[in-house]
Amino acid sequence: MEPETEQRIESGPSARVSSISLAARAERIRSERAHSAAAAQLEFIQLALHDLQTPVAVLDLSMKLLEDDLAGAGPEALATLRGAERAVRRIQQYIDHLVTSERTGSLRPRRERVDLVALLKDIVADYSPHAATSGVALGLDVSGAQSLVMIADQTLLCRVFQNVIENSLRHAGKGGRVLVEAHAGAAVEVRVCNDGPGIPRGDRETIFEKYSGNVAEHGTTGIGLFFCRLAVAAHGGTISVHDTPSWPTCFVVRLPFSAT
Repeated sequence: MEPETEQRIESGPSARVSSISLAARAERIRSERAHSAAAAQLEFIQLALHDLQTPVAVLDLSMKLLEDDLAGAGPEALATLRGAERAVRRIQQYIDHLVTSERTGSLRPRRERVDLVALLKDIVADYSPHAATSGVALGLDVSGAQSLVMIADQTLLCRVFQNVIENSLRHAGKGGRVLVEAHAGAAVEVRVCNDGPGIPRGDRETIFEKYSGNVAEHGTTGIGLFFCRLAVAAHGGTISVHDTPSWPTCFVVRLPFSAT
């Protein structure tokens, strides 16, 4: 009889309590492991950002020395140098921005005065040599606006439009066209259109997901458009894909005049 009694006890309330305790312990272990992994990832990012600052500082100094050496160079060489200088400055800004974001919480837009027309002109100028080398006609249409001032995070917006323009140049291909347009109504709207292959309607949401598309084929990280959606949403705006009779693919970014 004793074995039967023991069996009844194991399948009674105490066994259920033991099962709950084991489940709680397993959940606690999973939580601790997740926290440890997140801490390790954060530490890696902090170290990577720190290590990046030195080579970028060297690049910046090299650009200054090269400017002296090219004082008598032709306009094309100087234009290339100016583009390299802007790229180095942007890398420095991105590192500073990421360090600040890591401390205060990711993708919290700074509230600063941004002249969107000037920003887009600079970005298009930076990508013009790359577009010409790739055989793509890259244009900018700001509808005659001399300036379009808003309150936003300039570094985040710069990264958004760089990602979208790079994507458009890559898919337009040799002999293709890319056009960047900006205008304002109740909100600011920037359109980056290309005449490459259109994006099927069923994929127009999934392309903004992390690691979407054929990453290996295009040599990308798979997070560019995912970042764009996060950054635009952090400003209280939207990013989407449309098509028109003239353009098979148009990325449309709509932003309020003041970041939320």
